[in-house]
Amino acid sequence: MKPEDKIFEILREKGEAIRQSDMDEIELLIMEADPDVWIERMGWFYEGLALIVNDPNYEGDIAPVD
Repeated sequence: MKPEDKIFEILREKGEAIRQSDMDEIELLIMEADPDVWIERMGWFYEGLALIVNDPNYEGDIAPVD
């Protein structure tokens, strides 16, 4: 599986249970991802992440995203 696809798989599978340790794995995958593909998908990823961590019911350890 391509790194950029694995990033979205982690976000999709973890959902509201996403933790900083997952983000650490995602950050490593970002470095391996095809830059052209990641640039196109980056906004979708961070929008999805923001929806999760900015939710008042989120109980994880990732700080809110602007």
